[in-house]
Amino acid sequence: MNKTKLHEMMQLQDKFNATVDPIWREDEHRCDNTAMLVEAGELIDHLGFKWWKHQVPNIKQAQMELVDIWHFLMSDLIRSFPEEAIAALDDDSVLFDGVLDVIKGGMINEAEMTEAERTRAAIKTATVFIAATACDMNELSSTPSDEESPQFESVFPSHVLKVQMFSSLMLELQVTESMLYKWYIGKNALNNFRQANGYKTGEYIKHWNNQEDNEVLVDIIELAGDRAGLFDHVLSELDKSYQMYAKKVA
Repeated sequence: MNKTKLHEMMQLQDKFNATVDPIWREDEHRCDNTAMLVEAGELIDHLGFKWWKHQVPNIKQAQMELVDIWHFLMSDLIRSFPEEAIAALDDDSVLFDGVLDVIKGGMINEAEMTEAERTRAAIKTATVFIAATACDMNELSSTPSDEESPQFESVFPSHVLKVQMFSSLMLELQVTESMLYKWYIGKNALNNFRQANGYKTGEYIKHWNNQEDNEVLVDIIELAGDRAGLFDHVLSELDKSYQMYAKKVA
């Protein structure tokens, strides 16, 4: 991942958040940490952690939950580093350099693990991520004042830990940096599609033709390959499926 892609994703996230809530950066009722706790719990559930019953891990959906966590982790970073997050890129960007350094540090090659070992490791890492996030619930109280010049690692150690755990989950779930970028673009498109079709007001239909919309998205992205204009392509394909299946049910 490079600064340009990270900047693009943060811009898309800021724009989407503003669509849902124009004052999202200052909204004291918003808590991205709570959202990350929920998504991390769902990630663990997809990995089949319940030893007392038969479960088949669904790695694809666990990967999707990791992308969902990325949405809220970026939102958390934007609120903590409001100027750094959306400002024009430069070589002195504390936020971009800090996040990228932590991610790069976690993406080193480790000894080969079996899929079962990766799954168990991911469950443990997600649990640590939850613990770190729970310890940082009052996120707005740690936002620096305008007079401060925040340093990513020294001022926000909790953010560093969350990014570290996120990076470890990428490795354990075999989500590459390019995959994270591609899946984020796709999920951002789905989130925008949901809002445009009544997700917040309750009219949206989430299950289409016996599939949840997240599962429909997985199929669309896998078939899309590395095509340009992924965001617009996903929106178009989602609309086709929604009109064909969901609307008929309604």
